[in-house]
Amino acid sequence: MGSLQGRVIIVTGASTGMGRAIAVGMAAEGAALGLVARTKAKLEETASLARVKGQRCWYSRGRFRERMCQTRRRDHGGAFRPS
Repeated sequence: MGSLQGRVIIVTGASTGMGRAIAVGMAAEGAALGLVARTKAKLEETASLARVKGQRCWYSRGRFRERMCQTRRRDHGGAFRPS
């Protein structure tokens, strides 16, 4: 695995284009991902691509900040810790 092993990274605009490419690339480097975008179906596709790389991944759309923080605490425990 790569240099992002053990990190949790949130990628906005993750459903297409550069956001999707960044998410999949970070998953390949070992990061667990929180994905945010507006289009649920495309966001699910990105999540599947990241999971193929063997990484944990969750996603949210709409009021993402509150949901992402709640999901992060539920799935990974604790608050975000800046690196």
